[in-house]
Amino acid sequence: MKKVLLGVHAIDKEEKETRQVRKVKSQVPHLCFDDKSAVNDVMLLKLDKKVKLSKAVNVLPLPDSVDDVPAGTVCSVSGWGSIKNNPKAMSNVLKSANVTVIDRRKCNSPEYYNMNPIINYKMLCAGSVGKTREDSCQGDSGGPLVCGGKLRGVVSYGKECGIKTKPGVYTMVSKYLDWIKKTIRK
Repeated sequence: MKKVLLGVHAIDKEEKETRQVRKVKSQVPHLCFDDKSAVNDVMLLKLDKKVKLSKAVNVLPLPDSVDDVPAGTVCSVSGWGSIKNNPKAMSNVLKSANVTVIDRRKCNSPEYYNMNPIINYKMLCAGSVGKTREDSCQGDSGGPLVCGGKLRGVVSYGKECGIKTKPGVYTMVSKYLDWIKKTIRK
């Protein structure tokens, strides 16, 4: 059975005062998810019992509307994914990075993803724009992209990590608000 760990910083530490473990009672993937194009790459998890909110465990607010996140917006992404393009070298501690939203046209251009797959209006591209190499990586999938204190995206895919012309691609949460609310009501 799959589990969700909350309030965790280091996976190998007990962290009894902050750690909460919940079993996944059910998973609800989007009915129109397409693995090849990564379209509708979003899933909700129902946990076996309520989560206790604390300093280490809190709720990220959803965006207010379906508004886009403009190119140039600086956001943060976090996860325990691999480091330095090594899928076997997963991080033991929660890592975070500041990434910048990149215009979809640029992300779909021949220098970037070359429309393979197409980054559509339900996705965001975000990565490094300066000299730094900040990015999400393998194992970070489903992790939060937070912009302006709100959950704006979840890690979907990317090609390797930290490559300027292959930034991380995120499912844009605001495009799924109706689906999220409808699914939660069920």
